[in-house]
Amino acid sequence: MTVASSRETPDARSRSVSRHLLHLGSHPVGRLRRLEGSGVKPQDRSGYPWEKTRYCFANTTALSPQRSGCGYRRVQTFVSVALATKVRHSSGDVENELTMSLLSPSSPLPLCFLVNMSVQLSSKRQAYLLPVIILSLSVASCTIGNRNREHISLVGAGASFPAPLYQRWLLDYNRKNPNVEINYQSIGSGAGVQHFINGTVDFAASDVAITKQQAAQIKRGVIALPITAGSIVLAYNLDVPNGLKLTRQVYKDIFLGKITNWNNPKIAVANPGLNLPNLPIVVVHRTDGSGTTSVMTQHLSAISPEWKSKVGAGKAVAWPVGIGAKGNEGVTAQLQQIPGAIGYVEYVYATRNKLSVAALENKSGNYIIPTPESAARTLEAVQLPPDNLIAFITDPMGAQSYPIVTYTWLLTYEQYQDPVKAQALKNFIDWALTEGQKSSLELGYLPLSKKVVLQVQSATNKIAK
Repeated sequence: MTVASSRETPDARSRSVSRHLLHLGSHPVGRLRRLEGSGVKPQDRSGYPWEKTRYCFANTTALSPQRSGCGYRRVQTFVSVALATKVRHSSGDVENELTMSLLSPSSPLPLCFLVNMSVQLSSKRQAYLLPVIILSLSVASCTIGNRNREHISLVGAGASFPAPLYQRWLLDYNRKNPNVEINYQSIGSGAGVQHFINGTVDFAASDVAITKQQAAQIKRGVIALPITAGSIVLAYNLDVPNGLKLTRQVYKDIFLGKITNWNNPKIAVANPGLNLPNLPIVVVHRTDGSGTTSVMTQHLSAISPEWKSKVGAGKAVAWPVGIGAKGNEGVTAQLQQIPGAIGYVEYVYATRNKLSVAALENKSGNYIIPTPESAARTLEAVQLPPDNLIAFITDPMGAQSYPIVTYTWLLTYEQYQDPVKAQALKNFIDWALTEGQKSSLELGYLPLSKKVVLQVQSATNKIAK
């Protein structure tokens, strides 16, 4: 697979954008080429600083582009994918790295992929990992017989915690349901819930579900559906092995700013024989309204009366020390760049980016490495109340339980004005609870138990058309 490059702004001397497509599938998918020389011009790119480029993907067996759109002489499918990704801005150069999975179609019929990449460039010379993951999988057949097929569009926003899993789900679901377009923006639980309250999205995602006060503002009613679960880990950037042991007292004091160097005796005593560096500790925390922050601070409040009285719990708190970043993506980027940094991120972000993670002391006094297995042991003791399916695990009792684990919720309205949208959302949720759960463990999330799946399916039936 090759991607042709071209100038992306009128002023090529000052800025350039390079894009890379990484094929993650296991099957050949043909080749990607620009829509130039085919009678189709790329989309207007003059509106700097937003850059848009159009590509055409097709099987190598049938390349006969016509002037009408990106059409071929046989059946085509059009797919639009937009992903906000990492932008690196240094000395006027910009690099956009796009990673997506392109799976081979089951049919030999040619496909036309329209890849629209929109990147908002920053004027500051520093690295960013944009917190937005936007998946727009819009598929429409080029054949006359399918032109009248109903197109359904759904928009959601919220937590970055489950965003990698949602990304996978939307790709997989769209392959089976090409007339359904689902857009999800990873903007944080707080912002997602606010958009949901304002009625500007069809659904939201939150690591802390929704409060009674927030739900009371929604006239159409709200249903909170636990859709997956995962761990929050303490990841660090040190030249020491993975699994550094941290006592409850130590990691609480690190976030309070009481322990400021990695060779502190309180860290060393739990790690005998380990050569800890004489390096300042740099705490990295979230700046946006975050469900991940809420879960983390609820845990710190549960294990430390001092933390509870001085800082407390919430989606946004006044951190005693550290530097801030937006989203799990932003915290991950800072951890990668700063030697001596430590911060809290969802397990999948740490494993995908090969960050070292700490073994945390649990309530039983055991040091537990975060894994899907140790997190699953924590969830075993959680009972979701039948009236709202919302429960938190602030300090689990199990001897082998990892201490910071949470469900993450999909928020839907009880009433939708458009019955087609209501049914489309119910269909997607039902798929996510069955077929979608199969990819949860593969990515590092926790599949829901059969009991929880039945509870969520029952609650989903309350969505009225």
